[in-house]
Amino acid sequence: MNGDPSGPDDASGEAHSTLEEYWDRYAPVSAEKTRDEIRDTEWLKRKLRAYYPNGSGLRIADIGAGTGFVSITYALMGNSVVATETSGRMLEEGQRIAEEMGAEVDFRYDDILHTELPAGSFDLVILRNVLFCIEEHDEALSRAVSLVKPGGFIEIVDGNYFLHLNDEGYRRRNDHSKLERGCSVYQRMLRVSEQDFDELGGLVGGFSINQRPKIGPETDLLMRLGMNNIILNCDDYDGYRTLTENGWENMPLKFTISAYKPYDCVDRRFESRKDSTVMMFNNLERSGDAIEEFFIALSAKERLDIIRFLMSGDRCVNEISDRLGVSKKLASYHLSVLRSSGLVCSMKVGRNVFYRLSDGVSTSFLFRIAQDVVDKKLTDEDIVFAKGPSSDTI
Repeated sequence: MNGDPSGPDDASGEAHSTLEEYWDRYAPVSAEKTRDEIRDTEWLKRKLRAYYPNGSGLRIADIGAGTGFVSITYALMGNSVVATETSGRMLEEGQRIAEEMGAEVDFRYDDILHTELPAGSFDLVILRNVLFCIEEHDEALSRAVSLVKPGGFIEIVDGNYFLHLNDEGYRRRNDHSKLERGCSVYQRMLRVSEQDFDELGGLVGGFSINQRPKIGPETDLLMRLGMNNIILNCDDYDGYRTLTENGWENMPLKFTISAYKPYDCVDRRFESRKDSTVMMFNNLERSGDAIEEFFIALSAKERLDIIRFLMSGDRCVNEISDRLGVSKKLASYHLSVLRSSGLVCSMKVGRNVFYRLSDGVSTSFLFRIAQDVVDKKLTDEDIVFAKGPSSDTI
């Protein structure tokens, strides 16, 4: 193991030390869970092959690896894996399981905020249920991105696990889950009821990142860090909506975000607002026709329905025509318009052609902006109606 297990000697270090003790106590339970889950890892192998079809010969960093479920699985596929933890007991249990499985994993004590891992040297960096435990969330994510080499990927598994401590609607949802199933939403999603989540909530619930809805902050920061091809998968939707500063938002409990690091990656976090605005208008002038074509593609209800349908996954033209209740010829026409505008791309599998959103996150943001404008318009109309007609109109 690398580093000093006592952690940094500051206020932040004290919080981490408390969390380390918590995870140390939970390590034996985590180890038992890892031994059970490692019997069926096909779904996890498919996730890796989605990034790299060969699935082997890669250099992978598993940040906050716990007892090594992901690390061991990927090492057995023929990859070089570094598994980091700030819990010494978790590392010990992970090493023991790796030895039992015959997997070569480089387990290290390492705090992502003070990481000793070399920058730009990993094909894939994984943060699986880690960020909600780190108060300096943005700094941790920035450090993790710096570890990814150009042409590599980052994968973040996270959730709104403790939003019930600060959001009344989410608290009611959590309480209903406890009454109906005997455990909290968080426990139900991770299928772990042994942990004392009230204690964990007391440790991390006050972190700013756990006091507001997530997804938006992560994707926004990834874009400002120069990452692209950002893909969001919601692992639990449950139909919950909450009012945020950005309007009404669907609020998944657990989600996965993946992003690609381009070879010309540019960190734009420190650009001034003026510089960003000037650059945006210069880009608009250069690509005026393409932007006009983009908005024309959104001007038909059928094409908006197609985009909404594709938000749930890849679809072939037969599924799309059935969903819209139109002929395949008309569905194909609308799809060609969406492809020409860059909103949709296609992939041939056997005899079938499947369509998907080119950038699901950006498209979702676009729809959110449209919804916010509509909501604001309706709110303004309600205010005018409540006040009654002005004296000018009488």
